[in-house]
Amino acid sequence: MGASEKRPKKMRPIVTIENCTESTIEVSNNAKDTGPVWVTATNNEEVETPNTTKETDNWEIGVRITAKSGGKGIVHEPIILVETEES
Repeated sequence: MGASEKRPKKMRPIVTIENCTESTIEVSNNAKDTGPVWVTATNNEEVETPNTTKETDNWEIGVRITAKSGGKGIVHEPIILVETEES
């Protein structure tokens, strides 16, 4: 999704999911690490990212969405609102 020089401490995923019977949204602030930390999130609700370590130069913001449908499900492109640490 993107990168940040400051640690993303809170994230709010926003995504439209249509015609799906189940869905799971996960966010990460170190998505490009060899072992990223994924946090389960609720659509349009803020979640804290407890991870404080990274392997890359910047913090790598990622979202992972898993959805089930009867064959006509649509997951639109997500947006992630991020609150970073001050320092």
